[in-house]
Amino acid sequence: MTELTFLTEIIDERKGNHACAFNGFLEDYLEIIDESPIRETLRTLVALNPDFRIMIGYHFDIQAEAVSNQIIRYKDIAKLPAHPFVLPMFVYGLDTNDEPVGFILADPLSETYTVLKGLYYAITENKALLESLRNSIIVAHLNEVGLKVITQLTKREIKCGAAQRFIDSQYYTDLNALKNLIKAEAETLQTRIKEDFKEHKHRAPLIYKAVTSWFLMKKVLYVQTMMNRHLLDKECGGDVKKQRHQAKLNADSVTFIAYSELWRLISHLFICDRLIFLRELFGVGSSEQTQAFDCPKLA
Repeated sequence: MTELTFLTEIIDERKGNHACAFNGFLEDYLEIIDESPIRETLRTLVALNPDFRIMIGYHFDIQAEAVSNQIIRYKDIAKLPAHPFVLPMFVYGLDTNDEPVGFILADPLSETYTVLKGLYYAITENKALLESLRNSIIVAHLNEVGLKVITQLTKREIKCGAAQRFIDSQYYTDLNALKNLIKAEAETLQTRIKEDFKEHKHRAPLIYKAVTSWFLMKKVLYVQTMMNRHLLDKECGGDVKKQRHQAKLNADSVTFIAYSELWRLISHLFICDRLIFLRELFGVGSSEQTQAFDCPKLA
C-alpha cells in the first residue's frame, strides 16, 4: 500500500478539509449512505476487496502550465474560484497481485462519461494528484458494464488499457463519433443549465459545474485527437504540428455559453424572482411586466 500512502493521508471534511467530502475505507462509507441508490452497487466492490478505499468530492485545480490546457485556451476556466474541478468518486486499493488500481466512477445519471474522462486527464496530467497512478486507473460508470470490467481488472484478468478501450467502445466507436457525442452533450448542457437556473435558487455552483464540464469536454477531444495514430499517419502525414492544429480545431468546435452570459442570465432571473415575489405578496407589478422580462408564468 506504500504507493497509495499519499492518498490515504488526505484528510476530509470530518477533519476540517472542505476540499474533500470523504476519504477512507469504502466499507465505512457505506455505513453513512444508507439511503443512497448506489449503496448496493458499491457493496459489490467491497466484496471484491474489503480494503478498498474511496474518495468522494475531491476538489482540485488544473495544471495551468500543461501544454494541452494552454492550447485549449478556454479563458473562462481561469475566472472560477479556487479548486473548481470535482472528482465525484475515486475507489482505490490493490488488485489480487498487490498492484495499485483505481477507478474514477459516477452514477450514469449524475455525470456523463466524457466529463469523467476529462477528469481523468486533468487529475493524472503532469504534477497533478494522480500522475503517478495514470496507468493504473480506469474511468467507468457504476453500471453493469463498469462493474464487470472493474471485477476483471481487480482480479488481473485484463489490463487497464484494454479495460478502458472496452468501456470507451460502449459510448463511441471512433474519433468522429466522439466528436459528435461531445458536441451534442455540450449543446444539451447549454439548454439544461437555463432550465436548472429556473429551478434552483443557489445558481453559482451550477455555473461553475457547467464551465468545468465544457472545459473537460474540450480537453477530452483535444487529448483523444492527439492520441489518434491513424489521424497522425494518414491525414497529417506524420506531422505532429498538423495533428496539434486539428486537435485545437476539434476542441474549439465544442460550443458553450460564455461565463459573463451565464451571470447575466442569473441577473435576469433574479429580477424575475423579485417581480413574481412582489406580485404574489403585495399585488405589485403586472403580468405584462413579468412577460416583458420573459419570466416564468405565474401559477
